[in-house]
Amino acid sequence: APLFAGASISYGVTKTFQFGSEIEYNIRFLETLGDLTRTQGKVIREELRKMDESTMFSMDELSKTMVDLGQAGYTAKDSLVLTRVSADLATVGMTNMKVSSDLITKSMLIFGKSTEDASKIASQLYTVTKEGKLNIEDLGGAFKMAAGAGVAYGQSFEGVLSGLGALADMGFRGTAAGTAYANVLQDLTGRSKASIAAFEELRRVTESPIKIFDDSGKLRQAAAILFDIGEAILKITPTEQMRLL
Repeated sequence: APLFAGASISYGVTKTFQFGSEIEYNIRFLETLGDLTRTQGKVIREELRKMDESTMFSMDELSKTMVDLGQAGYTAKDSLVLTRVSADLATVGMTNMKVSSDLITKSMLIFGKSTEDASKIASQLYTVTKEGKLNIEDLGGAFKMAAGAGVAYGQSFEGVLSGLGALADMGFRGTAAGTAYANVLQDLTGRSKASIAAFEELRRVTESPIKIFDDSGKLRQAAAILFDIGEAILKITPTEQMRLL
């Protein structure tokens, strides 16, 4: 009966605070949902006020993000941390709270990270955008396809970001970059006879010992492979490039 329990909580909070502001409603909802004391609720309110002063988001927006995170199963403490990190990323990345919080939590979930890693994740995401070829919304769209494919093929979080950065250099952004990244991984591991033949031909024509797998038999990080391929392509004529690629 979790659904009905949630409905009861919502009804009780609405009834009690129907004349209150959105921020008070959200904080009281968090108190009820997380079984928090009024003192803890005051601490949350104060922390949100500080975020309101240092980011471009209002307390209403910040508290709404906390509620969403709480409903997703995060504790009040973790929700507060994730809200702060998401607000910082959204502010420097010029996007909204939903895009940034979804991107951070999705990265944590898929790559097995914890709330303690959230700040580092946000920093790595922002670093990829600093060259201007990708923005935070692009990464949000790309991750819908790229993150799951990356994990399936043994790629690290950092490796996926580097791969998306490399694809951005080729003009791929957003969901197109995510789809292209997944396709690259499939092609590198021999999805079709044509891709295998083209890759072997590239090796032969350029005399480049491009390695797909490391010495232990695992797929190398895609960005490193793409770099090697790019270096090899520079050795052949545009006509040969078109034929092989």
